[in-house]
Amino acid sequence: MSIPARVLTETGIHRAQVFLDELRDRPDRPVDVPDLILFGSECSEPFKGGPIVAHQRMTTRRDAVEYLSALSPPLDQRFVDHWQFWSWLGLFHLPDVLHTDQRKARMSKVYETFVVDPRNSLSRRDSYRHYLWTSWRLHSTFGEQVAYLYELDIMEVGEILRHIVGSPRIFNSTSVPQVMIRLYTEGERPKRRHQDDPGGIRHLIRVLPQLERTYDVYGMTADALLRILPSAFREWDSA
Repeated sequence: MSIPARVLTETGIHRAQVFLDELRDRPDRPVDVPDLILFGSECSEPFKGGPIVAHQRMTTRRDAVEYLSALSPPLDQRFVDHWQFWSWLGLFHLPDVLHTDQRKARMSKVYETFVVDPRNSLSRRDSYRHYLWTSWRLHSTFGEQVAYLYELDIMEVGEILRHIVGSPRIFNSTSVPQVMIRLYTEGERPKRRHQDDPGGIRHLIRVLPQLERTYDVYGMTADALLRILPSAFREWDSA
């Protein structure tokens, strides 16, 4: 059944966090979010101009991208930082995405995986963890250039994804995300030892500010950035 999307109120976000805590403490309880949070007038409000949504099973970020891309009306720039909407949507689809193992829910310990409190700067800082928002932002910004990330489990936030979406400068760069995917992934998986080895992703994060003193590292093309990186990085291009 399709329904109009809603947005969480301040009270709704608080009660959502309480519900998530209870679900972590009692993983054998039903994962259905109480209607009081999703539809009660104290916890949520109608979203004028919002999309029509329906439950749909989602396992990977690709599933989320395909679902979100088909919503009507389509998601656009109005939704970029509309955390009351994303928080409601994250809860609405909780039963569709929450993995179960022997009837016990495997829950993320981070609120922001599902709910972002727009009043809290730390919550906004960690908003890149939100499983639906991140999937949509990646696809709306990069399309298939970061296709590897869409094959990840919908709840997974690995090193590569964290650096791309967790840093506004990297996310808005024309080159760095493409370089990370090119150097550190192979098919549908990251390359071995891509985190800490010389020329690995953490090494890259340390080198970028040094190169920025001389080059427009966030504005150049991926090929141009690769040419100015030390040889340890270029070795990953053929690894």
